[in-house]
Amino acid sequence: MGKEIYKLCLGKADSFTEIASAFPKKLEATVIEAVGYEVGPMQTILYVFERHFFRTESMASLTVLFTNDGQQIFADIIASGAGQGVFNISWGANGSFARMAVDILQQQGFQVLAQKDSP
Repeated sequence: MGKEIYKLCLGKADSFTEIASAFPKKLEATVIEAVGYEVGPMQTILYVFERHFFRTESMASLTVLFTNDGQQIFADIIASGAGQGVFNISWGANGSFARMAVDILQQQGFQVLAQKDSP
C-alpha cells in the first residue's frame, strides 16, 4: 500500500477556525470523522476523509491534522490506500489525493515544509 505525507505551514494563526472549517468543503471527498481540541492556546482539528478512485477501483484515505500554536498553523497530510490487485499497487491515487489537499492549502498561503512518499 502506498502512502504520501506532507507537512505544511502558514505563518499566521488568526484564521485557524476559518481555514480548518472551510477545508472539507473544498476537498472533493467524504468526511469520515472530525475531532477538535483546545488546550490552553493550542488548537487542533483532525479530519479523516475517504474518496473512491475509479482508475484503481478502490478507496483512498486522507488524514489531515491542523494545529494552531498561537503563531502559526501547521497542516499534516497523510494519504494512504487506493491499492489494487495482489500487490496492492495504488497507481498514484493516494498521491493524487494528498496533492489535492496540498493544492487547496497552498492557495490559502500554506508553504510545504516537508514531503515524503513511498515507492
